[in-house]
Amino acid sequence: MSSSASSQRFTDVTLTVGKSGPQTVRGAIRSRYDALNGASGFLGAAKGPERAVADGFVQDFDGGRIVCTPGALVALSTSMAAQWDKLGGQTGRLGWPLGTPTTSNGITQVTFQGGLLITDAKGLTTPVFGMTLNAFRVAGGVAVLGAPTGPEQSSAAGYSQPFQKGVVFVPFNGYASAVALETYGEFVRGGGIPGFGFATGPAVPVGAGKAQPFQLGSIATDRAGVTAAIRGTTWRVFQSNGGYTGPLSFPTKSEAKIDDGYVQQFAGGWTYVSPSALAVTRGVLNREYWKLGGPSGSLGWPLANETSGNGVWQQRFQKGTISLYANGSVVVR
Repeated sequence: MSSSASSQRFTDVTLTVGKSGPQTVRGAIRSRYDALNGASGFLGAAKGPERAVADGFVQDFDGGRIVCTPGALVALSTSMAAQWDKLGGQTGRLGWPLGTPTTSNGITQVTFQGGLLITDAKGLTTPVFGMTLNAFRVAGGVAVLGAPTGPEQSSAAGYSQPFQKGVVFVPFNGYASAVALETYGEFVRGGGIPGFGFATGPAVPVGAGKAQPFQLGSIATDRAGVTAAIRGTTWRVFQSNGGYTGPLSFPTKSEAKIDDGYVQQFAGGWTYVSPSALAVTRGVLNREYWKLGGPSGSLGWPLANETSGNGVWQQRFQKGTISLYANGSVVVR
């Protein structure tokens, strides 16, 4: 605060002198003000006397505000006080503050009756409400997601709110959840909301790892920690071939474009999306196919999944067929 601000404690009051001239701080508000180092603390000098507000009292200072209610005595920064006022104060969505501010890694948060106010290290204060707040807390709060980087936004799909290290979605069709940690990294690399749509639920254990569902696909992390996305038409091909608990299992890489189509590698094979067909290759037939260069090689794109019968497994491609016989021999025609 300005060096021109000063305060002095007397028996019943603390006198402050600052931009607004001499002012007194009394009672419970005085106890918090003095505990926060008076005018030498972040609050600085009082701007006016305390005033009654509903069943509480508030007093404004050059650097913030002290709020006294029957249940709490809270000092708010100027940024938090301004945001609280903007949202209607104690009669607005937030209601009264319930506890003293807590700060970790430069991020300060205060709990209110109806939500949180969070201030980042640069002084930006943003509210977090309702189902977004519930998902934020379930995900680990500030420790995992960091501070909000913007307010909650509505769209045709639902509500979303961005954070420093993630995003929370409240879809109209689905469950509120946070996209965080390695899943968030893949979400960003894949284009964010335009690439995946909203998350429709939290990441849950499935097969040999965990996966989080999105409107346009899924992002999975296997037991080895490999994270990759499956989306669009590839997601449909993957699901129709058993999904995470089927023979393909988890992706080992994200989708890649080859010539006029797309391929994606999985622990148990590959998927193909091309003008020729939607297909997968697995096992020995997959191995032999990629020895020949895959879609860019001599056989071109697969025309269908493998078939079997009479001790022969075979798969047709644009420019030939691979056959596997029961004795282990492989023939390319």
